Amino acid sequence: MPYVSQKVDFNAPINTSNVAGKTAIVTGGANGLGKAYVQALHAAGMHVYFGDTNIPDGEALARQLPGTTFLPTDVTSYPSQHALFHLASTTSPSRSIHHIIANAGIAPPD
Repeated sequence: MPYVSQKVDFNAPINTSNVAGKTAIVTGGANGLGKAYVQALHAAGMHVYFGDTNIPDGEALARQLPGTTFLPTDVTSYPSQHALFHLASTTSPSRSIHHIIANAGIAPPD
């Protein structure tokens, strides 16, 4: 029997009460979908660390959302990724990383 998906209820409430105070990392968080993740996680009370190669947009978002931390990050570089994770794991209140949103895309040049 084939799988038949059901309609997704986009109006269903989301319970974010269990994430307040936890730490999240978002890659590609300066704009687009990544920015929306950063904003939503921040609104839910999380400590959000985010990286992106777009430094002006990342710095602007961090200024708009006090309590978030931006670090210029290139996900094609292990040392760059490591720096973001190290920063979050050593400076967040819990010294832990609870959630990771791997949002950054890697594409070949046009």
